[in-house]
Amino acid sequence: MKSSLEVRPIFHWTEPRIKGHFLICFLAFLLERTLEFKLIVDHIHITVCNLKEAEKFYDNLLPYLGYDLNLKEYTKIPEHEYESIEYHHKIISIGLINSRSQFSNEQIHRRRPGSLHHLAFFAESNDEVDYLYDKIKSVGAQIVSSPRFYPEYCPDYYAFFFKDPEGIKFEIVYYDKSRYFE
Repeated sequence: MKSSLEVRPIFHWTEPRIKGHFLICFLAFLLERTLEFKLIVDHIHITVCNLKEAEKFYDNLLPYLGYDLNLKEYTKIPEHEYESIEYHHKIISIGLINSRSQFSNEQIHRRRPGSLHHLAFFAESNDEVDYLYDKIKSVGAQIVSSPRFYPEYCPDYYAFFFKDPEGIKFEIVYYDKSRYFE
């Protein structure tokens, strides 16, 4: 397979075919580079059993994570049995989606195929992890583990884990990304 910088002989002899081949290769190169550097996660939607109860919890939690409740948005599409509450943020929005009635008795399990295992928020420092730990405890989150280092991930990986009232797992983490990524 060719990399984005390798070339190999092409077997086109007429000028229109050569120009067409070059154009296709160039457009593929531009698309590859655009996707490589521009594709980011815009939003994540989490299906919950009780939308109203989840809203109460997330209204308390998300302001500590930088979300402005004035940017909260409601959507309802009755013909699809769909209701959502979306908390918008310039980096990533989080939506809460009602479950369909046929799934109302199902239990959430993060290890079930197709499920969200956990969602991690990146903090600016270990001190911010500790600060958020105290705040998140105060909103009634179930603490899974208090702040500590996780050297099995990387030597300076400092995090804590918690669950929302429905059992969805979250993480607040800090590590020096500049040590691992350019």
